[in-house]
Amino acid sequence: MKILVRALLVLSIAASRATAAPPTTVVYPIGVHPLDTQNVQNALDGGGTVLLKATNLAGVPTHFNFGPSDSTGGWVEFHVDAALTGERLGGVETIIEGGWYPVQNFGGAATLSVRNITFNTPFDGALLLYGAHTTVTGNHAFHAIGHVAPDGITTIAEVIVVGFAGRVLIENNIVDGVGADLGFGVSQFRAAGPVMIRGNRLGGTGYGTIESSFNFNSATGVPATVDIVDNVLRPGPAPNGFGVGIECNGQGAYYVARNDIVVESPNGLGIYMLGAPAFGIAPMIEPVIEKNNVAMRPRTDQGPVFGDGIDLIGVVSGAYVGQNGIEGGAFSALGLYNVGRSGSDLGGNTYVGNQIARFVANTADVYLDTAAHDTVLKGFSGSVIDLGSNNDITGFSQGQAATDQIRQATQLRNQTAQAARDLLRQHGALP
Repeated sequence: MKILVRALLVLSIAASRATAAPPTTVVYPIGVHPLDTQNVQNALDGGGTVLLKATNLAGVPTHFNFGPSDSTGGWVEFHVDAALTGERLGGVETIIEGGWYPVQNFGGAATLSVRNITFNTPFDGALLLYGAHTTVTGNHAFHAIGHVAPDGITTIAEVIVVGFAGRVLIENNIVDGVGADLGFGVSQFRAAGPVMIRGNRLGGTGYGTIESSFNFNSATGVPATVDIVDNVLRPGPAPNGFGVGIECNGQGAYYVARNDIVVESPNGLGIYMLGAPAFGIAPMIEPVIEKNNVAMRPRTDQGPVFGDGIDLIGVVSGAYVGQNGIEGGAFSALGLYNVGRSGSDLGGNTYVGNQIARFVANTADVYLDTAAHDTVLKGFSGSVIDLGSNNDITGFSQGQAATDQIRQATQLRNQTAQAARDLLRQHGALP
């Protein structure tokens, strides 16, 4: 009898747990706005897993219609924890067509995921997700349009935005064809961490493919670990003249490795790390940048070439930059640069084993600005301009002294980058 009672009790507990777990809710597309948006929102409000089907009830491939690709377009929000997922079966995939930012979270969910959905012609971007442990995997986004910035001319779009988060995984997503002048593929900031941005293929963004900034645990003050690895990045020629593969700002324990980057903008940067306390951006401490491949292939029809392969800018210390391959041609392959008129400090950074034999510099292969000190630079060939102090340089020939022309070119390149950032920050696209 006791055994039977225990067995019944176990079955009762299991049944209650099964009942408590939210079931998978299946939503079929109709192809009509706003009904599609409303149906998805109703399913999300129930929590659990929401499966968006690739076909309608009759089995015909149909898009979820989220309305116009402008500010009047539709969107859904997470109000409770949920997993929103699509399907890709036999060449048929779940597609959300149009909308403003089709999927959003502003703290309604503490934990969420968005998986395996294709977003076609969203307006400002595909995902705008704040304030949650966030997983974004296997999504595709094409032809984001962007809105007009306050200057009345420039257009801005950010396709995957994850901010003020806890844990973050952004993996195996594809972004292609951002029509905006200032477009981002992935914009991630202010996470308590850990953050993993891995295996994404991002291209045609017009400004940058990955931006990661200000990542730390506000409760402990400890920088969050941020891994940006194994991504294929093609920002493309930028109408604004400044395009970047990977941009990291301020707090965060950054590890950037094994990314494949091609930059076509004349003022573009393959990878850069920025610390600038005078501009409200905390110092960058001990980032690791290794085993990346960066190809600088600037469009000469867009003006003079002032781009670099890998840069540390402003206040950056203890960085390790090693075993990277940099090819093509630009201002320099590797650079340490001041930012603003004062307050820069580029100390104790190490460069070892970087392959630059296939790079053609129009200034010098390595440029060390006046704030660079106690740098260790080891190589086998190439030229260096060293304006800093106490730098240990072996394997490089001394390049020409920094003329006024070179200083002006450096200033122009930095001003171009800052102007683009200022416009994004004015709009609120950068924190």
